[in-house]
Amino acid sequence: ELIRAMEDKNDEVRHAVAHALGHVKDPASITALVAHVADPNVEVRQAVVESLDEFDDPRVISALRTALKDTNAEVRQSAVKALGNRNRK
Repeated sequence: ELIRAMEDKNDEVRHAVAHALGHVKDPASITALVAHVADPNVEVRQAVVESLDEFDDPRVISALRTALKDTNAEVRQSAVKALGNRNRK
């Protein structure tokens, strides 16, 4: 249900769901999170990047590299932090 909720039209719902998916840490969540790394809403993108940091998967690295080019400095900073964490996992 949470994965399907990432397609909700409401930004607040997608934001909350992205955080929840990161906490659940189910690898099935990766596809939904990666799909929203370029979400129109900056808060959703930020939550997605923070949640992706919880996973060790090649798709995550690619998505985080995409987030490095985000228009929002906080999203870019979170992507840098998450990529840096790859070396510690």
